[in-house]
Order: sequence, then structure tokens, then C-alpha cells
Amino acid sequence: MIHFHVITLFPESIEPYLSSSIIGRAIKAKKIKVSFYDPKKFTRDKYGRVDRRPYGGGPGMVLEPGAILQAAEKALRQAQGKAEKMFFSTDGKQFDEQMAKRLAKKKDILLVSGHYEGVDARVQRILKAKKVSIGPYVLTGGELPAAVLIDAVSRFVPGVLGK
Repeated sequence: MIHFHVITLFPESIEPYLSSSIIGRAIKAKKIKVSFYDPKKFTRDKYGRVDRRPYGGGPGMVLEPGAILQAAEKALRQAQGKAEKMFFSTDGKQFDEQMAKRLAKKKDILLVSGHYEGVDARVQRILKAKKVSIGPYVLTGGELPAAVLIDAVSRFVPGVLGK
């Protein structure tokens, strides 16, 4: 079984997709498992705030490292063995079928899904996460890339597609 650990502010945005059709059946058959870690549950801010202005300036808001790193720590404690750590970014290595096949052999995959203007760059550096891109375009969040990766990788997990 492969276990996807997804750090996201909005798990409810991809849960319906993952609980239906082939992926939903794979979860029920215990071929794959998906766990969500919401950084808002790890913040010390009484309002659950996890974003701030970028360190060093710039437009918009970025997700600060504290809560994300605590969520990652919890996910990595639950991981069996060494987890593959991935961070979605347009300047990352292009996700393709070859990468999906390779990832399907892993036991645990940690996916960091950014939002707003992204995630503080220190998160990727501290986690030593690989940057991955699903295409040369910008989305409003990392939830869709996480769903794409989970779907594509799951196809190569034995028993997910049947024979």
C-alpha cells in the first residue's frame, strides 16, 4: 500500500475527487491511503492564521514555515520508512509518466500544497523536498497538482486498475 500525506489548507477541495471512481475504490480496497494535514491546526495564532507577507518583500501572502513544518513532522512520524517529499512549483521537475511509475514503488509520499503566493522557500529547503511541476502555468493552489499526482501514481499501484 502507498500512503500519500497531503499538507493543504483546503483538503475539502480534493476529498470528493479522491473518494470517487477508481481512486475511491483503491482507497476502500486499501491499495492506497490518503491523509490530510491542515496547517491551520498546527498554528499558534488564535485565529488560525498561517500566512504572512513574504520575507524580504514582494506581493501577496505566503504560507509561513512554522505550521507547515509541524504538519510535515506529524506526517513523517506516521510514514513507514523514508517518505518521498515533494513540493509543487512551476520551476520544478516536470511530472510525467516515468516519475509516476517510480513513485508508485514508494511506501510514503509527502505532498506540500501551497496556496496564495506560495510557501515560504525555507520549507522546501528544510524538508529537502523535490520541486515538481505539473505544467508551465500557475494555479491558485497546490490541491489540484496533488490530486493529479495521486491519480497518476495510483494507476501504477498493483491492483488499482485491476488486470
